[in-house]
Amino acid sequence: MVTIIQYKKMMMKRYSLLCVVCMAFIACQKQDIQLPDFDVEVKSAEVLEGEEVEFVFSGNPEFISFYSGEWGNDYAYREGRIEDSEIMVSFQSLIIDNRVPASTQDDQLSVLISKNFNGNQNIADVEAAEWHDITSDFRIVSLSDDNNTWVESGKVNISPYIVEGEPVYIAFRYLTLPRSTHGVAPNFLRVNNFLLESIAGSGERATLATHASVGITPPKDLVRSATYTPGRGNLQPTFINFFGNISPGQDDVTTVAWAITNPFTIEKTINFGMDKAISIKTLISPKVTTYTHKYEKPGKYQVVFVAKNANTNDEKEVIKQLEIIVKPKI
Repeated sequence: MVTIIQYKKMMMKRYSLLCVVCMAFIACQKQDIQLPDFDVEVKSAEVLEGEEVEFVFSGNPEFISFYSGEWGNDYAYREGRIEDSEIMVSFQSLIIDNRVPASTQDDQLSVLISKNFNGNQNIADVEAAEWHDITSDFRIVSLSDDNNTWVESGKVNISPYIVEGEPVYIAFRYLTLPRSTHGVAPNFLRVNNFLLESIAGSGERATLATHASVGITPPKDLVRSATYTPGRGNLQPTFINFFGNISPGQDDVTTVAWAITNPFTIEKTINFGMDKAISIKTLISPKVTTYTHKYEKPGKYQVVFVAKNANTNDEKEVIKQLEIIVKPKI
């Protein structure tokens, strides 16, 4: 049985031991951090794409981090990467023409952009807005194309029409002219796969809106002129249907239908955040003497190794830079 005196002696010993441990820890933390002893050599500074580059280390720092110089792992962008971009639009269009008589009207679909449309979904407000016609920049399906074959529009840069902080609208307008002067029948025309994206100078892409999210699907509907027969065209979850009047007495007039996106406000730059280093050694790691990295794309890369010694109070680092040239395979 432990007496009170023995218990007190036991607690004093534990307290003394704890004090010694704490003092040792504090002393350790207050030790001066030494500048890392570290250097890097590369076996070959020129390689072919897909080949490994081997780096050879000397010294044994506590931490080693690696920046390859590639996108997302570039030391120059360690504090953040903001890139200028182009705002691109693309879609597909299709003519469904298996009727008798065959369609004869062409160039019915237009693509337009507006900065002053008020958003009201009625024909008066739509026609009162200023719309810039950008149809000629796209490839639009025509009667010379194979029926029932989707035609890619190509990617078109609409950045010149974008003012940062101001909303814009994109519209698809379908025009049918009177039969008596412009042919027997209009086209049954569809649009799908609308895509709005931001493409940085580096080639990196950011999706801004898709067909499903841009506001050209139900419950919204087409905006029609008074002459346009109800039900001749509509918005579907994955495509837009355009079809002109065909009923006697209703088909010898000009009709217009619009599919208009929601407003979108776009920045002409993309913030990709900070480029991150690859950690190849930590305090508990064994000594590292070599490291390899494979480049998949040709180019000139600025490689950076950051060697560091650190504790909770201080840190010191050494930075080593090398240039690697990656050549294309012939």
